[in-house]
Amino acid sequence: MLSGIWKCAVRGMQETATEAFAEEARAILSATAPNLDLKAVAARGQSLGLLTAAEAEKLSIYAAFPGWLESRLITADSQQFLPTDVVTLLASLKGLLSYPLGNVPERSILADFKAGNIFSPEIFRIDGGASVHHVANYRKLAWATGGIIPALCDENARVLLPFLRDAQPVHLKGHTFLAVVEGSSVYTHWILDTLSRLLLVMEEEGSLDRYDNFLFATDRTRFHRSTLETLGISPSRIVTRQRQGQLFSLDKFTYISAPRQQFAAHPRIYDMVTAFFHPDMAPVAQTRRLYISRNKASRRRILNEFEMFSALEARGFEMLHLEEMTIAEAAQALRSASHIVAAHGAGLANLIFCQPGTRVLEIHSAHLSREYWVIANQRGLDYFGFEACGPFGRVLTPDDRAAMGFFDRNGLDIHVPMDLLLPLLDEAFLQRH
Repeated sequence: MLSGIWKCAVRGMQETATEAFAEEARAILSATAPNLDLKAVAARGQSLGLLTAAEAEKLSIYAAFPGWLESRLITADSQQFLPTDVVTLLASLKGLLSYPLGNVPERSILADFKAGNIFSPEIFRIDGGASVHHVANYRKLAWATGGIIPALCDENARVLLPFLRDAQPVHLKGHTFLAVVEGSSVYTHWILDTLSRLLLVMEEEGSLDRYDNFLFATDRTRFHRSTLETLGISPSRIVTRQRQGQLFSLDKFTYISAPRQQFAAHPRIYDMVTAFFHPDMAPVAQTRRLYISRNKASRRRILNEFEMFSALEARGFEMLHLEEMTIAEAAQALRSASHIVAAHGAGLANLIFCQPGTRVLEIHSAHLSREYWVIANQRGLDYFGFEACGPFGRVLTPDDRAAMGFFDRNGLDIHVPMDLLLPLLDEAFLQRH
């Protein structure tokens, strides 16, 4: 009996603690709207022992509230949905993924890259009227009188409506093209997830002249600015989250859904982007062996690059620094490539420009996404993977990777063991079919 009383008392204390934390979370979110300081909520929950480190990271980055906290914060109006008319632009297509070639240790990240089917998403268009849009990464939320617009919302974001509804938005007059995309400061996401949306509308309408505003995450780099200039979008029509904030009220909007699903895109997307930067798609001789360097980047650099490139150069490779080239120049170089070696990074988005049969060797350590493996498969390239060491000279185990946060894994520099790389180059990668 005492045991039962004790258990009830413990449950009561836990319930009191969670309710008190929910109130703290409400206060933090209300005080920091529309920017919403999720990091502060996550840190407080972790300090109270109510959130694990993994839960705190997911909350701070992705607005992924644990179920018990979400249920205390969400309100009834967050579950009222407006009907939405959509127009399909491209249907979903099935593709086939081949297992990576090369160095694939049993417990490596590459070992999780399985052969099988993959599907590009259906791409649809939505046109709407007066509405409010929160455009922060991983917590996009759109609503109008009567409810939220579910097709424009991240699943985790509905819980945030009560804290955003009373915040003061920036008003954009006229017709706005919504093009805020997660990661669009990164070249890959800009050309494949943002530019592709604009090209789809240009193909449908003939121009982008009808839009008064284009709402992007950022336009700060040379590849952003050169692309927008080529599209004919003047600076006076560009609005960015980086400069104007995260919350906007719009008179009228157009939205194109995500062009990629699990990094797979409809082949038409690749062709449109390729033609935009490199209109001459005639076949060329594939004679160049290219090494794409990251030694001017701030992360995932190859620490023994001099040693590695000396070996590559002896095998006919030339080094490229893509950040010093225009996109058209990069496209031209990669179309003429027979072999490409590179560390994991956004420069490999240029694989879309390669001709079928090009061989690609992607070098990675603690971080590797499926992105360029998927692109290589979809563009008919031979994909090789190579798991190198971390900066301390050994391959990371799954336990090592799990103990690191995402940003730590993503930024870790690479040391390439030459005794493993050279046999792969000479016995497999450089051998033609």
